[in-house]
Amino acid sequence: MYDYSGEWSYTVGIPAKSGVGGCIFLVIPKVMGIAVFSPRLDERGNSVRGIETSKLLVKEYSIHIFDSLKGVVTPFCQKKNLLKPISEQVNHFTIQFCQAIADNDLHEV
Repeated sequence: MYDYSGEWSYTVGIPAKSGVGGCIFLVIPKVMGIAVFSPRLDERGNSVRGIETSKLLVKEYSIHIFDSLKGVVTPFCQKKNLLKPISEQVNHFTIQFCQAIADNDLHEV
C-alpha cells in the first residue's frame, strides 16, 4: 500500500497489496482473498475506488483485524460475521448475489 500502509492498517485493517495498475489484493486470513480493480490512482499510487470499496467492506463485515478481539463483535454489532459455517455463508451469499443480479443492483453485486 506504499506510503498509505500505516493509515491502511488502522482504518481498513486487512492485509493487502496494491499495484500501480489499479488493483488491490485483500487477504482475510483463513477465509478468502479479494481483488478490487479500478485504474484511477491517488497521489500515493493506490486505487482510489479500491480503497473506498475496501473501507465499505470493513464497515459491512467483521473483517478488520481489531474485530477479532474478544467482545468487539457482539450480538449487538451491526457487522456481518464471515466466520459462520461455510455452507450457511455460501447459501446466503449465493441467494443475495443472484437476487442483486436479477434486480440489476450493481452496488450490491
